[in-house]
Amino acid sequence: MASRRRTIFLWQIVFQIAVSLFLAVLVGIPLALALAAGWASDFQQHVGRMIGGVILLLGLFVVFIVAAIVVQVLAKDFLVPSWLLRISISPMDGIACSPSLAARRERSPFIFYSN
Repeated sequence: MASRRRTIFLWQIVFQIAVSLFLAVLVGIPLALALAAGWASDFQQHVGRMIGGVILLLGLFVVFIVAAIVVQVLAKDFLVPSWLLRISISPMDGIACSPSLAARRERSPFIFYSN
């Protein structure tokens, strides 16, 4: 049982590190390109580009955050209980089959799990 808890904890840590790294790349690369192109040195000439870039980057940021939250919730609701029941399943397999499990009409297999 302790190894299952360790696996769950390790998966959550690795997932959060991966999300953080991807967000750093998602924000860092466009910011570095804007600075390299000189958008920060002459702000008056690049106001439209900066506003467009910020809107696009903010949209991508929101989409990625929502996707990360959905994966985290699916893992918590479907993957963790299967690990606690000692069903051998990898994190990606558990998340991939989560929508089909949630769409089932029979909810009795999930009665045991409560927050």
